[in-house]
Amino acid sequence: MNGIIILDGQDASGKTTLAENIIKWNNGNGVILHATYRFKNKMPLYHTALLKKAIKLSKNQLVILDRLHISEYIYAKVYRGGTKWPWMLDVFNTVCKILNIPIILCIPETYERGLVWFEQAKKERPEMYEDIKEIIKEYCVYAYKHKYDKNIIIYNRDFAQFYKKIYTENIKNKIFTLLGEQKNG
Repeated sequence: MNGIIILDGQDASGKTTLAENIIKWNNGNGVILHATYRFKNKMPLYHTALLKKAIKLSKNQLVILDRLHISEYIYAKVYRGGTKWPWMLDVFNTVCKILNIPIILCIPETYERGLVWFEQAKKERPEMYEDIKEIIKEYCVYAYKHKYDKNIIIYNRDFAQFYKKIYTENIKNKIFTLLGEQKNG
């Protein structure tokens, strides 16, 4: 399959592992683009350029964007008192719906589980933030509000580990169904 997928969620929610698995499911055809916070005063331009690059690359491969507009919205809300670009979330969500871009939200089953994931990750690698309690809460609220959106897929790494066959096949089918409906352009 070719196309674009956006992964989003709190730090240590399994985004990169899921991205690598999706590429495996797609017979190794794919690339992961990690969004960063390098252009903090030009986030709409940066995200637009990243999405345009993904659209171009997706003509002959699967492109997975590890974070995009939802992260800007949530992290800005928690750490900076809100984003400078409040319109950005709705604009990018609309573009994703029009193009049938699946947005996979990596969300813990419980708030406490999200904290465990984060604490485990901090032992293995440096994390940008020390305390993400509010981040976890905001992602869970966002996921709950958007759980019925056609292009939103809620993913939980614990379920994928413990209910591997059924859960993973269900996620895989949802992803590839949306990719089959995707319009690039």
